[in-house]
Amino acid sequence: MGNGVLAENIGRQDILLLRGATNRIGARWQRQSKLNGPFESVDLSDWQCSYQMLSLDGQFWYERGCDAHGVDGLAAVYVPPDAFTGAAWQARRMGAWKIIASRAGVTEILGWGYWTLED
Repeated sequence: MGNGVLAENIGRQDILLLRGATNRIGARWQRQSKLNGPFESVDLSDWQCSYQMLSLDGQFWYERGCDAHGVDGLAAVYVPPDAFTGAAWQARRMGAWKIIASRAGVTEILGWGYWTLED
């Protein structure tokens, strides 16, 4: 068998985050069961999921484990109201985000996009 690359569409969404509020972000992982077959949710019960925020040049700024991930393929995180109150966050207004799922040495990007932070 030859070497190859398996490519899948990854959900992309730009989001607006509000300082001082609980921000909920989520992504759902679905796969097509067979060629031209229906899409089905991937069971995330035994995966480790996390939400990450980075600067536009890729500097890591924030990470939080997902608060929910299960059989429905949805990975969701609740970013608490105090998450962006530190001094470093006063100058941080935009960047990139992603939700990843990891298991047994495999990491999948479930969703990604750009974020803007408002007061």
